[in-house]
Amino acid sequence: MRTTFACLLLTLATLGTACSESPDDHGLAAARRQWADHLPAAYSFTWTQGCECISDMRRPIRISVTAGQLTSAVFVDDQRPVGEPVRGYLVTIDGVFDMIQAAIDQDAAKVTVEYDPARGYPRSVLVDYDRQVADEELALQISDFAPPAN
Repeated sequence: MRTTFACLLLTLATLGTACSESPDDHGLAAARRQWADHLPAAYSFTWTQGCECISDMRRPIRISVTAGQLTSAVFVDDQRPVGEPVRGYLVTIDGVFDMIQAAIDQDAAKVTVEYDPARGYPRSVLVDYDRQVADEELALQISDFAPPAN
């Protein structure tokens, strides 16, 4: 009887784990796992944001990350370092995953994400937080991802 009960509990626990990913997670859980499996110790990428915001926020920015920390951010067009307040809005790839999760948790009206098929990082993110409100959307492109040259 104990063995049967233990097997039943194990089966229920396994089913609970398998069902814990929401079908509305927009592929986030699978992409995070893929990213974690391929996460380099250091990497860089180009961040391009679309928003109703100051012009420097819309300029392409080259971000470098080491050991999970943003180590540099420069504007692509002139290589000038990104200063405040723009730098305060920049995040690592893990931070972009967190932004997507926050939009899902906030029950955003629309979340559209395209993930890199090889590494799992988000290449394109579009969030419309509220269809009734103008200019609160998040549009983000991640491009030119590269681990450091050896």
